[in-house]
Amino acid sequence: MSPAALDKATQLGADVSVNVNDYNMNNEALQKKILDITHSLGADITIDAAGFADTCENAVHTCRRGGRMVQVGLHIGGRRPEIPMGTVAGRELEIVGSHGFSATDLPDILSLVESGILPVKKLVGKEVTLEQGSKLLMAMNSQSPLGMAVITRFDDSSRL
Repeated sequence: MSPAALDKATQLGADVSVNVNDYNMNNEALQKKILDITHSLGADITIDAAGFADTCENAVHTCRRGGRMVQVGLHIGGRRPEIPMGTVAGRELEIVGSHGFSATDLPDILSLVESGILPVKKLVGKEVTLEQGSKLLMAMNSQSPLGMAVITRFDDSSRL
């Protein structure tokens, strides 16, 4: 939904990005565009990290047969998503919830970072203090940050 986020995704290697705002909340037109891009197959993996009913539903509807839909985080209010279980069963979709990663995955993730395959520095939007991080976390109810904010300072030395 954010042009800046779509630009960031392209910089990080996304082959194609589609801005839902170009479709005036017409989910059928958006879904058709995704199917056109994927030669009517649908995407191998779809991810809803926005938390809106429409983004969740579109992620399910644009998965290919045997594909995986990942729901990152929680639904943030408004209309609850309607998951078409007939589509889920008929296409043999896998729906996975995620709040991040398991501690057992950390060695593999660190290995990807060390090898340069996972470019962490490109994902970090800004470095903040603990106090600033707390404020950013509370602001996530009304806005979505671009990139990750990483707490690198645990005291506010500017107050000294």
